[in-house]
Amino acid sequence: MRAVAILLLHVLLLASRTAEARCEAQPRFLTLEYLHRWEIIAFGRVIKTHDDASARYESFATLILEGSWQGDPPNPLTVYHSDSAHGYQFTEGSSYLVFASRDAGGRIEASICSPTCRGSDCLPQRNLLGEPTARF
Repeated sequence: MRAVAILLLHVLLLASRTAEARCEAQPRFLTLEYLHRWEIIAFGRVIKTHDDASARYESFATLILEGSWQGDPPNPLTVYHSDSAHGYQFTEGSSYLVFASRDAGGRIEASICSPTCRGSDCLPQRNLLGEPTARF
């Protein structure tokens, strides 16, 4: 039993290091330059989610936007995301500050490595960004 517990611990540690390695470009402290790396920066409330565990980036959230800082996003905004253990999860009814990029096909995607955040957790990012350049 102890051997199984140790094996599980090693698997969990390896998984967390793998996710960490994918996000290694994140700075220790947020800067405005870092935040502007994403094509789209927008704030809004999730009105719909769809999760498809069978395919990567087939899960999405649709948000009604209140404002944006970069990228001229459509309103409503549909953001695709990975629904894996290390993917970003959106909750219907919650507000998010989304940092996203377009894939080769033009879909807007937010990854776990982006500084996307929910509600009051976004205060550091919102303070750095200032007022939105567009309001909806």
